[in-house]
Amino acid sequence: LDFGGQQVYYPFERMFLTQGSLILVVFDLSKPRDECTERIIEQLNIIATLVPNCVVLLVGTHSDRVGSPEEAGAKLELLEGNIQAWEEERLEIFHKAQATRDENDRIVSSSPLRLLRSIAVSSLPENFDSILELRRCMQDAVNTPSLFPKFQSPIPTSLKALKGLFL
Repeated sequence: LDFGGQQVYYPFERMFLTQGSLILVVFDLSKPRDECTERIIEQLNIIATLVPNCVVLLVGTHSDRVGSPEEAGAKLELLEGNIQAWEEERLEIFHKAQATRDENDRIVSSSPLRLLRSIAVSSLPENFDSILELRRCMQDAVNTPSLFPKFQSPIPTSLKALKGLFL
C-alpha cells in the first residue's frame, strides 16, 4: 500500500498496518539528508506506535539522481546512522515503558521495530537490477522464520472454506 507520506492518508494507515507485515518505508534519496531523515523518522514513529515488533525495510528511491551507486550507498549509510540514533533513543524509552524483570532482576523486553537493511533503487530501465535486488530483499525477509514464523505455515481449514465463498 502506498500512502505517499501524505497526512490526508494517516487515518487510514491503522487499517492496513498489521502485525506480521513487512512494511516498506519509501523515501526520495535525492532529497537533502536532513529531509530524508525527518520523513523516515516520522513514518517509523507512526509504525512503531501502530504495529510494534513489525519488520521494516527502508527503500531510498531516485538513487540515479544522487550520483554514482557509491554516492547513493554513502548517503544511505549516513541516513542509517541517523536512524540508528533514533532507534537507540526509542529503544531506551521503550525499555523503560514496557520492560519487565527476569528472575535475576534484569530488564527484559523486545525491540519495538525490527529494521532490516536499507536499499537504494532507481526505476530507470538501465538500473532495473536495483528493483530486482529490492525484490530479493523482500523475499529473503518473508522467508526468514525468525522474522515471519507463520509465513510458510499451512492455511487453516476454516480460512480455506471462506476462500470458496469469495472467489
